Amino acid sequence: MSPMPSPQSVQRDGLSAGGSLAAAALDAMAASVCVLDGRGIILFVNGTWRDFVRKNGGDPCFTCEGADYLGACERVIDTQASGEIGEFQRRLGEVLARRLDGFQHEYPCHSPEQKRWYVASVSRCDGPGAARAVVVHEDVTALWAVKERLRERGALLQDLAESMPGVVFRFVAGSRREPLFLHVGDGARELFELSAELLRAQPDQLALCVDERERTAFAGSLGRAVAAGHDWEHGFAITTRSGARKHVHAVARARKGPDGVVAWTGVFTDVTARKQYELWFAESEAKFRTLYETSPTGVVYQDANGLITDANPAAQRILGLTFDQMQGRTSIDPRWRAVREDGSEFPGDQHPSMEALRTGLPVRNVVMGVNVPDREQAWILINAIPIMKNGRIDYVYASFEDITERRALANELRQQALTDSLTGVPNRRSFLQRLEAELARVKRRPEIQSSVLAIDLDYFKRVNDELGHAAGDEVLKHFAGIATATVRRADVVGRSGGEEFLVMLPDTNLAEARLLADRLRRAVVESPANLGDKAVPFTVSIGIAVLSTDDVSIDAALARADRALYDAKRSGRNMVRP
Repeated sequence: MSPMPSPQSVQRDGLSAGGSLAAAALDAMAASVCVLDGRGIILFVNGTWRDFVRKNGGDPCFTCEGADYLGACERVIDTQASGEIGEFQRRLGEVLARRLDGFQHEYPCHSPEQKRWYVASVSRCDGPGAARAVVVHEDVTALWAVKERLRERGALLQDLAESMPGVVFRFVAGSRREPLFLHVGDGARELFELSAELLRAQPDQLALCVDERERTAFAGSLGRAVAAGHDWEHGFAITTRSGARKHVHAVARARKGPDGVVAWTGVFTDVTARKQYELWFAESEAKFRTLYETSPTGVVYQDANGLITDANPAAQRILGLTFDQMQGRTSIDPRWRAVREDGSEFPGDQHPSMEALRTGLPVRNVVMGVNVPDREQAWILINAIPIMKNGRIDYVYASFEDITERRALANELRQQALTDSLTGVPNRRSFLQRLEAELARVKRRPEIQSSVLAIDLDYFKRVNDELGHAAGDEVLKHFAGIATATVRRADVVGRSGGEEFLVMLPDTNLAEARLLADRLRRAVVESPANLGDKAVPFTVSIGIAVLSTDDVSIDAALARADRALYDAKRSGRNMVRP
């Protein structure tokens, strides 16, 4: 090993390297500077170098002129096994051996207080004699922090891009207006079953995925956006290599860079589920529209103010109005002339739709009679449902069916159930119900009296036996007509069975009842039944009973009337007995 030079010779050699003026200039630099001779001996270090080594607990050998710099590096390697310093020492040897002109080495040099990074720049100085090297260490901590922030930001952006529901991409226009991808997200493998690398290398693979029937539209849409430098948005269907059919929506924003080149940045999104929903919704809408147009049930929509905004054909037919005549009309409109089942007026503000608007609750199964142009009154069964939006009533859906015929049939059946089919007067069941109501009234008001007549056609069996049952039926109908014409409007004539009839006389005492009964008896005598050209005379026997507040039921009064009737028949018939 060569003997260590004396400090005087090192100082002399160091000064001769650049003169005292150059040494002063180096000493004033902010960067740490060290000058080595060809053997790696320190010829000169500036003040910044000394301060750096001292503050960071470095080996003093690194700061002393005449110290062996390469040897000090060896000792650091042996004690710390530092790969960073080992690599730096190796490349520095290459420079001193004239095999390398220079190099830069970036390394961390952290203190307990902060993390720092430096760049060591090594340059060879050729001249007479052995080569020399200048080592400059610069603090690049601030630059490193910026780089670290950019790296973290890039990682964040990459993570965000890959986390988006779709494939992020960027492209520029090729010579044939096809996309040349600068970037394609990893999601391309899942969406297109193509790798991002393949799309960047062979961008035409994207167009080959597009369904054949849509490729022309796809190319045209993209070509127009590229030609104009405008944003691009297009939806298209694809078929992947595995045969999966998908719907993709592409949207990209066009931006011109500092170099004047337009780049499109956007995202491909898998909208297959949305497309299927749209298709289902369209089909459902078509089905609903068909049902709406063809349903026999009337449907009317009214807005939050009660104004009619739509009505299906059935509603127009049932109400006898065109949609133009109904539009803008409300349920309060007096032209409807609505009535209740009992015939009383149905106020417009109590219409089911208005009720639903006022309460926010459904109103169901309301029967209403409405005036219909060019036909008799129509009866409808209405349901009104309020439809909410953002917590408020948006509109009312009113549906109704025409029950006019059903109601007429029900009335007819009800009438048949209460009326004797031969004579047209109330049957026994109906008559007894009315008589029960009258007895209850008498009990509530003891000051009034009401009576009941029990009537039997005399010798009626002879009519059936001699003239036939058809003649007997005509006699029964003839008597029912005489009785109905003879009694008062408030009185009720009923057939209790066979040739027996009952008459209820409200507000009638025994004497009054006897006068009316005798008038009826005489009317029968004076009005024989006519069977074609044959007159059939007949008579009746009548028994009278007065309803009593002591009667437990109507059976007691009817029993008294029957006893009076049999008394009249035993006394010779064609008589009235109380």
